[in-house]
Amino acid sequence: VSPNLRVIAIDGMELTVEALADGPAKVMASLGDKDGGEASASIEVTVAEVVLPVGRLWVAASNSSWLEFAWVPTLEEDFVAYEVTAIYSGNGTRIGSVTTIAQRGANGTRVEGLPPGTAFNLAVVVVGKGNVRSAPTIVSGETLPLPLPPAVPSPPGTSEQAASTGFDPFLFAILIVGAGAAAAFVVLRNRWRPE
Repeated sequence: VSPNLRVIAIDGMELTVEALADGPAKVMASLGDKDGGEASASIEVTVAEVVLPVGRLWVAASNSSWLEFAWVPTLEEDFVAYEVTAIYSGNGTRIGSVTTIAQRGANGTRVEGLPPGTAFNLAVVVVGKGNVRSAPTIVSGETLPLPLPPAVPSPPGTSEQAASTGFDPFLFAILIVGAGAAAAFVVLRNRWRPE
């Protein structure tokens, strides 16, 4: 066992150790059987304190090509940087490269160049001394769809415009001619009626 570790308990095949200091550590174990055979194993780990993540994370603003995220800054004493990663929600593919923000008091960022009407996840990880990272804090957001183009107005004098104004001269003429023909039919029918 490395000098920065202390054995607390050995229970059958289980070994429990306690870290005494941060840094790389190595645990080696050898087991022997009744016939004189031996097996060895070792594991190397980095001992470090847990890094505190950012506080609440949310979508602060959006557009059809970008999302703006905000967070409550970390309380981590050994702060080095924030790492921000944007990921497509549908397939988990990372978008672009990881953005590193080294200002402790930073409380947000904008991710640009995104396709419209698409869902994304944003992960913020706090990096502490010794390259130790917090668990990611994740939020989902969606870019706005592209706006629909404006409707093209109908040219003057078309039936759509006439219908919208409530008067169509062509339909009025058909109505007058039809009414005249019906009146003429009634008159003629009454004249030729046998008595």
